[in-house]
Amino acid sequence: MIIATEGTKNFSDYNTFMRGIGVALSYPFEGKNIKIISLGPNNINDYTISFCNLSERFLKQKGLTISYSIKYPIKSQLEFLEKNKSSIKYYAFFSNKGEQSSMMVASAQMSGIEVGVFKSK
Repeated sequence: MIIATEGTKNFSDYNTFMRGIGVALSYPFEGKNIKIISLGPNNINDYTISFCNLSERFLKQKGLTISYSIKYPIKSQLEFLEKNKSSIKYYAFFSNKGEQSSMMVASAQMSGIEVGVFKSK
């Protein structure tokens, strides 16, 4: 299962991030591998790395493995999304209230990927 994450520079609510990842993991999937791809910016990359490191032991007890990777710049993000649209199960976007979502969100929706937009107060 592949989960893609992205957000805005100003997003700083780890609890909202955790809620979004929880929603993504609640989707049924086949296999025992979870891969989280972070599309940036740095704060979202840091949250993704932190989540993967903190949850690795728990998921291993459940027979699952988790890994992450980071995609930069935008050109490679769009290429990644286009190449992997059939295997991405969930696209999570994180922002503060009043901030717009990115063009990647629209691209994911047009590709038929389930998208969740999570806004912090």
